[in-house]
Amino acid sequence: MDTPAATPLFVEFKDQVLFAEFSPYEWSPNLICIAFHNNISVGRIKFQEEDDEMEEEIDFQVLHKFFHEVRPDCLAWNPESSISTLPKHVSFCTGGADYQLRLFESDLSNNHSIQVLEGHTYYINSIAYDMDGEYLASGSDDSSCRLWAIKDKYSCFAVMNFRTAVVSVCFHQEEPGKLMVALKKGKIIQVNVNTQQRIMTFDCGTEPLLSADWSPSNSLCVVAVAEQELTWWDTSKSRNPVESRMIHTTNACAVRCCPLSDTYVATFGEPDHQLKVLSLNSNVPQLIANLQLTTNISWHHHLPYVCAGNDYQLGFWKVTTK
Repeated sequence: MDTPAATPLFVEFKDQVLFAEFSPYEWSPNLICIAFHNNISVGRIKFQEEDDEMEEEIDFQVLHKFFHEVRPDCLAWNPESSISTLPKHVSFCTGGADYQLRLFESDLSNNHSIQVLEGHTYYINSIAYDMDGEYLASGSDDSSCRLWAIKDKYSCFAVMNFRTAVVSVCFHQEEPGKLMVALKKGKIIQVNVNTQQRIMTFDCGTEPLLSADWSPSNSLCVVAVAEQELTWWDTSKSRNPVESRMIHTTNACAVRCCPLSDTYVATFGEPDHQLKVLSLNSNVPQLIANLQLTTNISWHHHLPYVCAGNDYQLGFWKVTTK
């Protein structure tokens, strides 16, 4: 059952929601991409906390729909996206079920473009842009992480091969030139983007590792989920985890760090497509919500909202992070 704090705001759709991603940048926090089976909707979202004159608690507007010829599996926002200045510009990348990356760009008026990047030979699990808009990283079930040079027409300048699937890739605004790569066999590796040399390696001690994240508010905090457990590290102290704890009784599938606090994370797992929000300093979840269908989690950049798909709805839960 849902916890008392879990009263969500819902936006309804005619099509089944696969996943959603807030823009993670301070200059475009109200942009959101919502993935459906054959299209991506770019929307603008506002909450009552941002506008006292709003009558409703939430306001959602679709800005543009992009046709996506195959099922999208993952998505990342380009930091160049902004609708607060003219000309408006939105740009994002998806990983499709045909193992291809697609780059979408639009001025939300008459100019739209799609560029396809080929190279992966199996499902793409994770995509990430660095904060300076120099690099795009993609991780795949083909056991590779590919690095693409954005300003060189997205040419692939490096392929890092591993002996296991790459489940998550992350850049960090406080660590330029570094990339975090999480592997299904339980290891998390930080690498130098330019040389692809390993800087540091962490071992989860459990597999399969299905998701990892690098806390936006603290570059020393790394989290991961494997089997039923959440594991986290303080990289300034040790390569050994600070703690591992059971959070889902069957499987923990995804984890995302709250941008407002380095102690709060959201997880999604089984059974019951369960969304949880918890503090790393407490064993009591702040939020538990059982959903009909979801595949990922996304946090608002500066408001305490976490969102997840719920079949034909997109749900937003407000949480206390202080």
